[in-house]
Amino acid sequence: MKNNFKVPIEHITIGGNPGSGKSTLGTILASELGWVRHDMGQKFRKMADDRKITLKELLKMCDSDPEIDKAADAQQATWAQESKNLVIVGRTSFHFVPQSFKIFLSVGYSIAAARIFEDKQSRNEDIKFSSIDEMSISLMERSRNDKQRYLDLYGVDIYDKANYDLIINTDMLNKNQVVKQTLSAIRVFKV
Repeated sequence: MKNNFKVPIEHITIGGNPGSGKSTLGTILASELGWVRHDMGQKFRKMADDRKITLKELLKMCDSDPEIDKAADAQQATWAQESKNLVIVGRTSFHFVPQSFKIFLSVGYSIAAARIFEDKQSRNEDIKFSSIDEMSISLMERSRNDKQRYLDLYGVDIYDKANYDLIINTDMLNKNQVVKQTLSAIRVFKV
């Protein structure tokens, strides 16, 4: 069921920690609002699949070949310039689509690891991990690497909450609660 209220914004961007629910929120918001969704995480997973490597291996390639990130990030700006009513999910989306309502979803590493571990096959995550603890350590390392990579590339801290209009910790929330908080915030947001 779509919400029948006027949205005072042209785009929504969703960033945050791995496993925080970014893709889930993006999918639901796009459906609720009748907007188009683009998901950079899915784009990177498809790139990894196409190369027959894991997401971790692709992200490692990004460290030595910044053009992979730059091409993907430029695509976000192009989408926003060419269309309205987009939900764009990605760590740098807030930066490349500055005229958006910027959402950051946070989650603790152990909770994120449990979520990802449960769904790791379909996400092309590191399936070699035999426990949630191992996955949690990998997520900490990935977050540290992502933060440094985008600082080096663009001078932007993707985890600096000052970059966002709405911050939601999803540790203890289900997807419906996150959607409800988000839609409530969008209703009162002033452009």
